[in-house]
Amino acid sequence: MTEAEWLVCGDPRAMLEYIGDRVSRRKGTLYVCGGLRRIWDRWLYSDRSRKAVEVAERWADGQATEDEIGDAIYRAEVPTFGFNFAEQFNRPRQVMHGGHRLQQIKGVDADEHDLDDDDTHEEDLLADPEEERQLLNAAHIAYHGVLIAYNSLNEHLLDHIARQNGWPGGWLVRDVFSNPFRPVAFADSWRTETAVALASAIYAERAFDRMPILADALEEAGCDHADVLSHCRGSGPHVRGCWVVDLVLGKS
Repeated sequence: MTEAEWLVCGDPRAMLEYIGDRVSRRKGTLYVCGGLRRIWDRWLYSDRSRKAVEVAERWADGQATEDEIGDAIYRAEVPTFGFNFAEQFNRPRQVMHGGHRLQQIKGVDADEHDLDDDDTHEEDLLADPEEERQLLNAAHIAYHGVLIAYNSLNEHLLDHIARQNGWPGGWLVRDVFSNPFRPVAFADSWRTETAVALASAIYAERAFDRMPILADALEEAGCDHADVLSHCRGSGPHVRGCWVVDLVLGKS
């Protein structure tokens, strides 16, 4: 891949494969979380999946405990199968009663008795098959997203991302990972009290509308790097993990 191709590429998988081992676990996690937040309302149907995103984001900042990560992984696995009963029934019943999973997606209450009801027909439970696949795929991404705390942005996860409707294109990769062809040597003198305070608030509050203000603060501090300033003043969008905000805060 050339720099010119990178700047216009809309295929996140090709971009992520290009940077390969240069993807840190923190950055990989925030990339996945940023993508999931873009499809939050449409495809993340379970609060367990949303909780996994929130825990993963806190892990990226060193604020989630091992127990919290383990619990989030355990709970996020449930909606990948779409069941609506206690966790201990999910694994043994996922094959035997696979059709039941859509009752949760459609919001229909069910209990163990329903699973053994011979009068329950799969065609009565199914939503649109493609919609079903997308809902469960998004849940799968959330489950594997929190697993990056232990693993990496691997091929299995990239497969699911490639199949997900609404997943952001190349802009999200560029926002999180910058331009690998032009690494920025960020001067300590640019990290003024004002710039750091602005970047901290933008990061914590997801207040990306303040990015142009951050550009002004960096410029006042002596920053004349065109890529840094144009990224702040561009149309965005941005997510937590934005490469400029991370540079100001000293995150990697």
